Amino acid sequence: TKMATPDPRSAISSERLRLLLIAGRDSSGGAGVDADLEVVREAGASAAIVVTAETRQGPRGLEALGAREPGSWMAEALAALEEVVDAIKIGLLPGAEHVLEAAEIVRRARAAEPAIPVVVDPVLGPTLGGRFLEQDGIEALREVLLPTGCVLTPNLDEAAERTGRDPGALLEHHEERIAAARILLEWGAGG
Repeated sequence: TKMATPDPRSAISSERLRLLLIAGRDSSGGAGVDADLEVVREAGASAAIVVTAETRQGPRGLEALGAREPGSWMAEALAALEEVVDAIKIGLLPGAEHVLEAAEIVRRARAAEPAIPVVVDPVLGPTLGGRFLEQDGIEALREVLLPTGCVLTPNLDEAAERTGRDPGALLEHHEERIAAARILLEWGAGG
């Protein structure tokens, strides 16, 4: 017998959780918005999808970023916010202007619902090489997006780059990871 999927919202509610996913599309389908959507569906939730970039990746890493105009995907995100959105997940932001638009989306969402959870996966580049976000984008992330109180989910390399820590030390020493996390919290990341 197949068991019923538990309601991700609560034991009493029969409504499905609805997320707004803002991320890039990975040409392999193994990361980005496609992977996020797979997780959302597995959890029994639904999602509105906004694609920030159509990346093309190959055996040597990033071949083409394919960034969309920030105003174009921003309009889609704002339209999605007109519906009920219970949480926001932000991934690939391919430039400083994209980071600024993402911060504006968070501000608008929180104006309507102050407690809306926002998770930011600060993707710097693909595993095999290349860059999605350059230094001006990283600075915008630190100065504009992090202070919105979003939960930040960097991998160790991303945490090292953002905090000036040694990636090897973060990998080897628990206290180094805690120190890096404290820096990110001081910059405004939610806990």
